[in-house]
Amino acid sequence: MKTVFSYAKPYKWPMLIALLLMFLELTVELIQPLLIAKIIDDGILAEDVSVVWTWGSAMMGLAFVAFFSGVINSYFAAHAAQSFAFDLRQALFRQVQSFSMATFLRFPTSGLIMINERRIDGAKRPIHGLACHVASAIISYW
Repeated sequence: MKTVFSYAKPYKWPMLIALLLMFLELTVELIQPLLIAKIIDDGILAEDVSVVWTWGSAMMGLAFVAFFSGVINSYFAAHAAQSFAFDLRQALFRQVQSFSMATFLRFPTSGLIMINERRIDGAKRPIHGLACHVASAIISYW
């Protein structure tokens, strides 16, 4: 596994950016109930429409920030995962090309393709999942 994930090292910055954007998105989502409470307490109960408009506009702006943060987060997470898988496929292809003819003939071509694709997809999922979903779930329940 250490060798496999060494191919992820060049993509540490896109993964870090994806994590930071995910934290921003989650922060905005966690702040929204506080803003709604502010609107209800200081605006609706006090019958002050300007407070409702001010904090409602702030919530709209934060919703756009969260939306764009999520979109950019998905881009960077997918970029890191797909690039990692591409590099891994290239290395695997070079390794298969170095097989002797006797070794190469022992394995059917379809078997090599399917086994390698399954393994690469299995290695790619944690990269994408870490940047998008796992950290989000941990923070949400924290």
